[in-house]
Amino acid sequence: MADAQTAILLIDDDEAVRLSLNDYLGDQDYRVFLADNGRKGIELFANERIDLAIIDLRMPEMDGIEVLERITEVNPETPLIVFSGTGSIAHVVEALRKGAWDYIRKPLKNLSILDHAIENALEKARLKQENRRYQHHLEQMVAKGVEKIRDREERLGAVIQSAMDGFFLCDSRGRIREPNDAFCSIVGFSEAELSAMHITDVEAVGEGAQPEHLLHNFPDQKERHRFVDQYRHKNGSLIEVEVSAQKIDREDGLVVNFVRDITGLREMENRLQQSQKMEAIGTLAGGIAHDFNNILSSILGFTELAKMRGSSDEKLQNNLNHVIASGLRAKDLVNQILTFSRRAETQKVVMQIAPLVKESLKLLKATISPNIEITYN
Repeated sequence: MADAQTAILLIDDDEAVRLSLNDYLGDQDYRVFLADNGRKGIELFANERIDLAIIDLRMPEMDGIEVLERITEVNPETPLIVFSGTGSIAHVVEALRKGAWDYIRKPLKNLSILDHAIENALEKARLKQENRRYQHHLEQMVAKGVEKIRDREERLGAVIQSAMDGFFLCDSRGRIREPNDAFCSIVGFSEAELSAMHITDVEAVGEGAQPEHLLHNFPDQKERHRFVDQYRHKNGSLIEVEVSAQKIDREDGLVVNFVRDITGLREMENRLQQSQKMEAIGTLAGGIAHDFNNILSSILGFTELAKMRGSSDEKLQNNLNHVIASGLRAKDLVNQILTFSRRAETQKVVMQIAPLVKESLKLLKATISPNIEITYN
């Protein structure tokens, strides 16, 4: 059962879908807001505290893709689930690219799928919020420690040197000062080398561009600035980093920088997104394969009935055999699609390789140039 305070926005132009899901979600103790088109859904999102949105793709006035873009632009942390009968792979990929966290196809016969998607999305959002609060709390603690850096230089220096994140100071002229071991490891330079370098020597900025760390980029001394940047390693490779920087109210205009190497994290995020997209595509392919399998069953069944009539027409019998053989090949293709979508179990069987090679050569001959001759024993 859900927290009574959890609010779900349901945007769907199908009244029957809205009413049935409203009743179901209400029974699960969710607070549900309903909208019959994208424009009304955007208005409700702007005026109400929404924890999760379920969005149809095809709607009047404003389609689901535009709704995804607008909500993501306002609050990218809001979980968005697409619930649509639009079944093309292109729509699935486009929805995920525009900010959807999950994709569920209509009609939904098993409501536990919706429960699972909602619970997963809310849990993911909760973990993100906790991580952000925790990181903000850490940044506040660090900022207070930096304000007392003169009086606690020796103790704070030991703490900074043992930190897992990179740390360095940057003066008003852009010179690097007091880099810790972690920062040296990130960029590949020694502490002595970095102490003689300018920030532009490690920051991968274009010609004529201003580096992010320079003094005039931080007019507010009380505000922390967080941004993603690129540093150049000693070996010439580029490193993607997350930087948290704040100017200290001192005569030398020092900027305190904490640097975290997120190159590996970005790669993991990309792999995760690709995995989620492939999972959605596999689910879609599995559904199509099941429908196609039903059609094949009818074709094979009626062909077998035609053979059983016992017609003496040899040519007709031969044609029916070809239909059955082609149907069985199509059935094997459907099984491969189901295996790809993880809806069918794979089985290892002993088979004769010669007929398979012969069949493959027939297909190959139809696709190659006629002046190429293939012979086999």
